Amino acid sequence: MKRSVCFVLAAALCLPALPALAFPFSFNKATPEIMVNGCRDDGITLSPDLAQAVVSYREAHGPFKTPEDLLKVPGMSKLMYQQLSPQDESGDVRFNMTDVPGMATY
Repeated sequence: MKRSVCFVLAAALCLPALPALAFPFSFNKATPEIMVNGCRDDGITLSPDLAQAVVSYREAHGPFKTPEDLLKVPGMSKLMYQQLSPQDESGDVRFNMTDVPGMATY
């Protein structure tokens, strides 16, 4: 038992030394804040207004079924779409799914 506690404590102490990594999120579930912060961690500037437009579009038209559906969001440029590089993951449209396998998604 002591060995497990020591291992967990040692691992926790190492976490601050890791570089900031973008976390995966679903465009169908994430709040505007999660989208903005997740993109920022990956070096992409997603404006709060555009993130809110994504949520508003999703609420008005239902979930995004394909990555290309994001292009229908008012204000979404082709350049921003390319930077976001959305991925289809089992019928869900996600950002940065390959970054950290097993990491919680929002």
